Amino acid sequence: MSPLIDYSRIINLVQKELAKRYDLNNNILNVPGKSIACKVDENYYLILYPSFIEYLCKICGILPNSLTETLIKTGNLIVDPVTKDFCRLVEVRWTLDMVPIRVKAGFVVNSLIDNSIRFYGKTRKRGLGISDLKISVRSKSNIESLFVNKTPLNSRVFFD
Repeated sequence: MSPLIDYSRIINLVQKELAKRYDLNNNILNVPGKSIACKVDENYYLILYPSFIEYLCKICGILPNSLTETLIKTGNLIVDPVTKDFCRLVEVRWTLDMVPIRVKAGFVVNSLIDNSIRFYGKTRKRGLGISDLKISVRSKSNIESLFVNKTPLNSRVFFD
């Protein structure tokens, strides 16, 4: 029998460590082209996979399966209710003149990252603003299943 995972302890650790790292280098969050996660609307961050998970595992000393399970069980990682998958290929850009690029991505609820910054960070007392990262409307059908029975992404997230 495997030991029980203390989800709240892991989330608390993730938030503390993420805030500590953000205080040292704010490019790890919300800077398209440089960050492991960018806020795309008022509800969600797009995370780069596997970079986001690997980074959190490294700074927290947690195994990837334990971290992923924790994020799913606590409702922080958005998961397709049928396939149980959480990542998709999406086309993104962050400037109007750039050629869109395809990335493997997932989504986390904003409270995971914003509460980290607000409660444990030293440089900010509120969450981050919405980044310039946009998702191609061509990728919309590929990610819609992740948001079944959840608040969908804001239409302003998408570009034509």
